[in-house]
Order: sequence, then structure tokens, then C-alpha cells
Amino acid sequence: MVLFENRLQSEKIRILLVEEQHTEELFLDNLLGQIDSLDYELTWCRTTAKALRALANDAAFDVIISEYWLSDQGDGDFITEAKTLSPAAQIIVISSEMDSTLGSSLIKAGVTDYLIKSGLDALALERSLRYTLHMKEAQIKLSFRDHYDKLTGLVNRTLFYDRLLHAIQRAERSRQKVVLLTINLDKFKYINDSYGREAGDSAIRIAAERLQSCVRKSDTLARNNGDEFAVILEGVNDESDVLRMVEQISEQLAKPYIIPGDQLHLGSSIGAAFYPSAGVNPESLLRAANLAMGHAKRSPGCSHCFYTEELSTKASNQLIMEAEFRRALRRNEFRLMFQPRVDIISGEIVGMEGLIRWQHPTRGLLSPDDFIPLAEETGLVVTMGYWVIHQACLALKHLQEQGHFVGIAVNLSFRQFQDKKLRETVARIIKKTQVDANYLEFELTETAVMANEQETRRCMDEISKLGVHFSLDDFGTGYSSFAHIQGLPISSLKIDKSFVKNAVANEGDAVIVKAIINLAHNLGMRVIAEGVENFDQLVLLRDHECDQVQGYFYHKALSFENVCQKLAQENPDAEPASALA
Repeated sequence: MVLFENRLQSEKIRILLVEEQHTEELFLDNLLGQIDSLDYELTWCRTTAKALRALANDAAFDVIISEYWLSDQGDGDFITEAKTLSPAAQIIVISSEMDSTLGSSLIKAGVTDYLIKSGLDALALERSLRYTLHMKEAQIKLSFRDHYDKLTGLVNRTLFYDRLLHAIQRAERSRQKVVLLTINLDKFKYINDSYGREAGDSAIRIAAERLQSCVRKSDTLARNNGDEFAVILEGVNDESDVLRMVEQISEQLAKPYIIPGDQLHLGSSIGAAFYPSAGVNPESLLRAANLAMGHAKRSPGCSHCFYTEELSTKASNQLIMEAEFRRALRRNEFRLMFQPRVDIISGEIVGMEGLIRWQHPTRGLLSPDDFIPLAEETGLVVTMGYWVIHQACLALKHLQEQGHFVGIAVNLSFRQFQDKKLRETVARIIKKTQVDANYLEFELTETAVMANEQETRRCMDEISKLGVHFSLDDFGTGYSSFAHIQGLPISSLKIDKSFVKNAVANEGDAVIVKAIINLAHNLGMRVIAEGVENFDQLVLLRDHECDQVQGYFYHKALSFENVCQKLAQENPDAEPASALA
């Protein structure tokens, strides 16, 4: 009869025997030897104190067999300590006498089985061992379900937190460092949205395998949630060693992900925090690592970041800024400025771009660079974006009532473009302001247009039915092509200011500008050049037949009142300007 068939042939059953008498140890060893096909390794300890030390040094015992009357510190205490040191080990207690009350108390204390010494033979011991190891196997399965991620087989958040706590406790005793890495896959949501859940799961499994190839056996690798992983490193004191591992992880995760029918590329953002400098408990250390990871994600071209006190101060300032931002929305502290677009032939104002500013009560007038990243991160950019659209429609209504029929363009953020209530909200604003929507234009970035072509086309078509026009902003800086945008309802294309800036001195940029203008015209699109700052740039754009220009050469961003004055000078017969509510 083969015992415990599922165990590997090379894997011995490890038994810790706690027994004061050497003769009893020899007796039990003899009984174990009589059990057919049992491959075991027996470790003998005379006292519970020695047994606990053995467990502290090596917790990988399958079974603990203990004499009940032996304990010199109380059996309940020994059982509790033993289960703490080796949770997976099953305990069998052997007693000279046994009754139902004692048996019940032992089971409640954590004992798996108990045997009576009188009449103990190989058959009874085999039965008990088989039962306890079956119990161990069942517990392992339950533990796996509760403590491991089903998709990847990695440690889950619950077990990760427990291991981090124990790693910190060990480091505290040995005065060593613990390093925590948090890893996030960039643009993972795009895979789920565009290719479906199965493709997303496949990418997660591939990422987990690559991460496992980067870490040591002694490290803990966990999947904390959807696209986020964590690594606990112990016994690492040199920051350069951590940096090498981080760079290896970044390199592995940057490799192509092969999914059915396509090949994808994902970046990663990694945050690193050291115990005890970044935090002295799991909560603070995890918070520090996540803070560093967030900084890496927000920094272009940066895949990793090590936590510093400066980051913590910056995060605190951001929280203050976020609270001020929310108050600013309630207190109407934002202002919409307007930068005119000028016809390159006539020099007249034919449109304008609405540009938001924040009139901060203590810091003065803030540019978008000071608060747009925060708005994007918090999601408040959607609320702010609808405020901008509403203000632009009010401005259009005022201008149309004065006889100025010029267009106003406003930027539509990637996050706002994904808002499911976009079409509904825009329609409500147009109806409320009673504006002619044919003069309203939404500027989209290449990122927004390319994110999900099918959904982009549907959304743009719905909004176009309201009369709103679309332009493609900063063309040439992203990944779109004329083939991608040809079928979209885009009426204007804006050449990025980086090309305009260098076109006079750099023949390559001049060729690009000319090619963009020609191709856009062939597709029936109007071309607007951004960032025109001098006469030479204007002449080059005019020679290449650009339609409109926008930049400091003509106008900086103006208040609505100043825009109305400029328009009135060009059209003296128009009605006098009124204030924009």
C-alpha cells in the first residue's frame, strides 16, 4: 500500500518529535519504520523550548508529534507558538490518558489528532499520519484560494501585507533594510477596452512570468490588484543593487506582448521605498512606494522613481492644491481667455481659441501648466471642461448678437472625450445658451483620436450632428497619420508649434510643414499654424499656403472685452461689446 500518493518521490515527510525520553523516541522511530512505503525524516527535540527554536530556524515541517505531559510551559502555549511559527504543520498529541474533554480542548487549541500511548502501534500511527496530511493538503488548498491570485498564482494582497509586516519585523531585529517595489503597467486599460478581457488577462500572465524571472527565490512577488504588482526585497542594503533589478524589470516589461492577432507594447512605472527611511510599518512603506510610482507615471520618459522626503512634501502640497481647485470651481475663480486666429492673407481675426486661466486668490493668475495635470489626475478636468464649453458658448452668443460671426475652439481633454455623458451635456449647453453651434469647435489631441478608433468615430459623429466642428491639435507630435484621420469628421488641422518654431532655420521641418499643408488641403481640411512668433515664420507659412495662424506675432491671449474691442475695430458697424457673464 502506497502512502500519500500525491507527494513527489524525492519529497520526504518531515516530522518533528517532541519527547523527553530517548527510549520513546526510539519506539516511535521504529513504528514509523514499519509503515509501508513511508519516506520520512525525523527530528527529535527533548523539550518544547528546543522544538520552538527548531521551528524558528526551519518551519518547513509537515507534522509535529508531541508528548502531552511533556510541556514545561503549558501545552496550550506550546501549540499556539508552534502554529504561529509553522502554520502549515499538523500537530499530533500522544497522551498516556485521554478523555472526551481533553480531546476536545486539544482540537480547539489547534491539534489535528491525538493518540493514546497504550496500545499505540504502526497501524494507528499510519492512520493518524494519513489523516493529518490529508488535513494539511486541504488547508493548503484553502490557503491558496485565500492568499494567492487565481490568474497568476502569485501572492495576493492579503498575504503580501502579512509578509511585508514580518519582513519589517525581521529587519527591525537585525537592523537591516527592506525594499518595497510597486509596479504598475502603463496603458493596460487600453488593452482591456480595445481587445477585451481575455487579452488583458493574457498580458497580466505574461507580465507576471517576466517579473518572476527578475526576482530572487527569497523575494516576495505579489499581484496587488488589476495591473499592479509588488515586490518585497530583504537583505538588500545597496541602492545600486535595487536599481539594477528595477532596470531589469523595466526592460522585461517593455518587451512586446503577443496576443491573438496583434503585438502590443506596454510600459511600466515603478516606485521604490526603503525601510526604515521611507516608513516604519506596512502602511507607510506602501504609501511611500505608491507615491514614488505615481511620480514615475506622471514624469515623461521616466519608468521608475525612488521615494524621497521631497516627494512627500510635494504630495502634501498637491492635496492642498486639490482642495483649492475644488473651491475654485465653486467660487468661479477660473477665467476664459481668447487667443485670436488670423487669416494669413487678410490679417483679420477669423476665429479664436479659448484658453483657461485660474485667478488664484493668493498666487495670482495661473497658467494651465500649473493646474491641468492635477485636474487630469483627479478627474476634475471633466467638470472644468464643461465649464469651459459653457463659457465658450456664452462668448459665442455675445459675439453673434454683436454681429461678429467668428468661431471659438476649445480643447477637449482625453478624459473628457471618454465621458459617456459628453454628447448629452454638450447638447444641453448649446440649447441653454441658444448659440449657433456651427461656430463651436472642439480641439482633440492625437492621443484622444487614436485611443479607440471605432468609439472615437461614433462619438465624433454624434457631436457633429449638433453642428460642432472638430480640429486635430498638435499634429505631428503623436502617432496618427492621414490614413487614420481621413474618415473622421475633422475640418481643421493644427500644425504643432515645434515645427513652426524651427521651420525657418531647419529645412527638414520646413519640408514637413509643407507636406502637412498639402496633404491636409487634399483632404479638404483647413490648416492652422500654432506658435507663430515672427515675420519670417509668417512668410514661410504664407508661401506654403497655410490658411490661418495663431501666436504672439499677432496676439497673446486676450480677455473677452479686449477681443470684442479688436473685432469692433475690424468691423465698426457691429454692436458695442458687453461683459461676458
